[in-house]
Amino acid sequence: MGGNAEQKRKCLPPIARGEALGSFGVTEPGIGSDAAALRTRAVLQNNEYVLNGRKRYESLAHV
Repeated sequence: MGGNAEQKRKCLPPIARGEALGSFGVTEPGIGSDAAALRTRAVLQNNEYVLNGRKRYESLAHV
């Protein structure tokens, strides 16, 4: 799990006890849970980042 030591110390124990939900969302269509397959890129052009890719909304509305 990512995060610094303080975040892990705060967040992981409640998740391990089943008192909290840990998740991540991949917002690119057709990727599923394979974050390594993301195709969206950010390219620095003229001191600004230009994003190229597709996104969709994610939610935990069913939980």
